[in-house]
Amino acid sequence: MRTLYITLLIILLMAFIIPLHASLAVSPSSPLYTHFAYMFGHANFIHWGFNGWCILMFHHQFRFHRLLAAWLCSVLVSFIYYPALPVLGASVLISFFMGFSAQWYYRYHRIYFWQMMLGMAIGFLLPYIAGIFHIVLFCLGFIYAKAERFIRHANTLNI
Repeated sequence: MRTLYITLLIILLMAFIIPLHASLAVSPSSPLYTHFAYMFGHANFIHWGFNGWCILMFHHQFRFHRLLAAWLCSVLVSFIYYPALPVLGASVLISFFMGFSAQWYYRYHRIYFWQMMLGMAIGFLLPYIAGIFHIVLFCLGFIYAKAERFIRHANTLNI
């Protein structure tokens, strides 16, 4: 329950930086700090509301190490690939957690899995959405989930 309150607080705080969206977006000509902060800004209240709703759907998976991994992966991707339009928003972090939970949803809640895949496909095809960022973060989240399961399994076997 504590993660829900912390998540709600962070979502509310992100609403206050919507007016700064132009200075937070990452692009080929943006300052260095934007690579570390672009995922906290949103272009408008609709963008913020949709991402906030998606964040709430994954809040039960939030642990410090997972959030740190998602943030570091999104920072890394922002240095590797520059799309034509500036990138902004928490959807890259959401994509990481979608990838992280994909195998579990496929196994136990297949309808949610296919809804998630449909959302990724629609998001990839819509204009003004950094589809490559979302796909890469989804894949990195999937890999991170596999690595976390391997480490947890190795610890139970005392390897």
